[in-house]
Amino acid sequence: MSLRSSRRWVLAAALTIGAVPSMMVLVPQAHADQAKLDATRARELFREALALEAAGDYASALGKLQQVASFKTTPQVSFNLGVCNEKLGKLVVALGHYRLALADAEQDPALKKVAAEATRALGELEPKIPTLTLKRGKGADTASVTVDGKEVSSTAIGSPMMLDPGVHSVEASADGYQNFKKQLRLDTSEKATLEIVMTPGASTPLVAGPKSSASAAPSTPTAPNASAASSESAGDAPPPASSSSPGSGMRTAGWIALGVGVIGGITSGVFYAKRSSAISDLNGMCGADKQSCPDSARATIDDGKSATLIGNVGLAVGAVGLVTGIILLASAGGGEEKPAAAPAPAARIRLIPASPGTWAGATIDARF
Repeated sequence: MSLRSSRRWVLAAALTIGAVPSMMVLVPQAHADQAKLDATRARELFREALALEAAGDYASALGKLQQVASFKTTPQVSFNLGVCNEKLGKLVVALGHYRLALADAEQDPALKKVAAEATRALGELEPKIPTLTLKRGKGADTASVTVDGKEVSSTAIGSPMMLDPGVHSVEASADGYQNFKKQLRLDTSEKATLEIVMTPGASTPLVAGPKSSASAAPSTPTAPNASAASSESAGDAPPPASSSSPGSGMRTAGWIALGVGVIGGITSGVFYAKRSSAISDLNGMCGADKQSCPDSARATIDDGKSATLIGNVGLAVGAVGLVTGIILLASAGGGEEKPAAAPAPAARIRLIPASPGTWAGATIDARF
């Protein structure tokens, strides 16, 4: 490395090291500015939420208050979250926010007004919240229970549960019993009791819920025969019949056999042509009596014999394929199921090899 390059490297390193303290000072300052900006924006959102509350737009106000709470939750924020949820009919959630606001406000003497407002709101809200008491009836001792899709713990069964006014769904399930399902409407301040009664069975009936103050009526049991038929159709019934009939399968096999027959016939024709060519060559080399063949004719003789053998095999395969295909297609008929007929004599195909000393291929004898 040259002296000039070394000086440049040292200078660059010195500048970089010298810049580090400045960067360390600037980073905390940037974080402080960002935190200040977030706090400012949170205060703006809170003021906007209060204005929306005053205008009666509680849904929009709730959205802004939730943004503020994601930055910082204060007793004032919790209280106003309670106000918005109460106005939107979410009484149970509102109750929780009021309680949080009261608990936090009581820790700060400067927030006595907030604590007083939270106490007043709680006193007015709690009597409005309807409750539902679930009781285990016949067959429900070990049933799993859900309300609006949320599991209810065993310790909560038998105790009043706070719910928002409106329609609620109660479901229960247990091995060996039909699923229990009940829908009921709770009005403001209503205290309802529901007894869960399970019916033996395996089906899942849907029971329309009457007035919430009435206990749940047992679900109408499915008739035993209908249940058994349903079970049999679901598990033990034979699979649906294939769309293809036996005749269709025989036709398919018949066409395949015909295809094999055609290929065999083509193969035999090709090799019989080679056999004829070999015979023609041998006539030229050995004479008509084929008694004075030169040694050079040996290869031609071997080729002729091989062609004859393959031609015979191709002819046999082709004949069998054609005959089998015709039989299968004839047996398939129109593809409709017909009564079984008397057994017909088995088809027989015989392949008679050519006599020794001749070039002929084979003779086929077929009987049906």
